[in-house]
Amino acid sequence: MDAWGTWSEIVVLFVTMAATIVLAGFTWVLARATKQLAEVSSQPQVTATIQPNLWSMMHCDLVVENSGNAAAYDVVLVISPVPEQAEARGDSELPLSNISVLRPGQEMKSFLSDVESVADLEFKMEVSWKRHPRDKKRDKVSYHHRLPKGISRLGAWSPEIQIAESLKKMREDWQQIARGQRKLKVDGYLKEDREDERRVIEQLRAKRQGEKGKNNS
Repeated sequence: MDAWGTWSEIVVLFVTMAATIVLAGFTWVLARATKQLAEVSSQPQVTATIQPNLWSMMHCDLVVENSGNAAAYDVVLVISPVPEQAEARGDSELPLSNISVLRPGQEMKSFLSDVESVADLEFKMEVSWKRHPRDKKRDKVSYHHRLPKGISRLGAWSPEIQIAESLKKMREDWQQIARGQRKLKVDGYLKEDREDERRVIEQLRAKRQGEKGKNNS
């Protein structure tokens, strides 16, 4: 019995040690996966695109956006070939080609060119940035981008623009009225006038109903 008890204790000890080692291994794997997930979910992601201008479909903007969850520092943008309008202006570099910092969710826009100058042309976009201002390593993304032809829209692209256009029209209408170019229609009826009008209408309605009853009889 003593020998059997000793062997039982040894087996239990080995099983406990093995379970502890397995548990430690799973804990290390889980901790590493959690760290990687945290790093992935808290890093910047910067992209650059050419988009139609919200106010004019004849023009387009260069848009640089940080869609990640952390700030991007020392953002550098290279587009090849260089859009025609940027070269025609004589600029030494593209607009938004160097940005010191982009907050999470922040975007920056700058006029680029007419749509006809860049539509349906394929550009190679290279965007690089740092996760920390003192980092030596740079994250980089490279892709091809093209603004398709034939883009159209129905009405305003955003409620803000629709409100602005409505206010602009109201201001123009009031300017014409103030200059005497348009007449302003004013309803000068008083409350008593409205009541008299309502009584007349009711009397006419009752008279018509009475005549209709006589005709039916």
